[in-house]
Amino acid sequence: MIVKPLLQFSRPHTMLGTLVSVPCISHSSGAGVMPLGLFSSAILPSLLMNAFIVGINQIHDIPIDKISKPHLPLAAGTLSLLSGSVFCVTCLFLSLLITFLHPLSSSPLKWTICLSALVGYLYSCPPFRLKRNPFSAALCIVFVRGFLANWGFYEHSKTLSAIGNRVAKPLLLPLCIHFSFFALSIALEKDRPDMVADGENGIQTFSQILGKEEVLFLSRTLLLTSQMVSSFLLLKSPALIFASLVMHLSPSYKSLWRGFYASYLSLLL
Repeated sequence: MIVKPLLQFSRPHTMLGTLVSVPCISHSSGAGVMPLGLFSSAILPSLLMNAFIVGINQIHDIPIDKISKPHLPLAAGTLSLLSGSVFCVTCLFLSLLITFLHPLSSSPLKWTICLSALVGYLYSCPPFRLKRNPFSAALCIVFVRGFLANWGFYEHSKTLSAIGNRVAKPLLLPLCIHFSFFALSIALEKDRPDMVADGENGIQTFSQILGKEEVLFLSRTLLLTSQMVSSFLLLKSPALIFASLVMHLSPSYKSLWRGFYASYLSLLL
């Protein structure tokens, strides 16, 4: 069965981040967008683009993943390179097709999808491979997860809300700032388990420069500060404080993503 390897290839934790964030951003804009319209115009092409981005990263990271993430389908041999490549191209094509042909699409959404594809390509693929430098890698992640996604889906929802004569709430700048800190923490921590494999393959990371424990402390301190300030001054949600404490007490990378989901879900409160 090829279904299970493709699901693993799609990196479900990042797909869940997209699935949670888009409707929560839309809700925060006060747009009142119909769920079906939002799903078909924004969530679906975003999930497909997410699959393309994480897929091409794995295609070019096979030597690294064989050491640090041998369970991933390309590294484990449960998915062929050809099948993975076809899957990535198909996801890219369908994402762009839906984005440009959907009757509810908007200019912000088109920019978001296209720039995400471009940054994802530059991040993973030679000769650019921006992930080889920790600063350019972090910039890519902060730009897409911190600014582009929040700006694009917020403005897309505002465009749809104009059709329904609703007024969107002015929350865009605080959203971008708040989740830029989260994206920076993801950028800092994502390579902690891969230090040996990255070093052997010419990838420089913050964990190599500063040390694994130092990166974890820096990441969680930045994030805890951001979450506490946002809880009281921006989103005013106790859920954010709880998520911050859980992440601060748990050193696992998965706990960081759980906090990411919780932060977006708190926008619904």
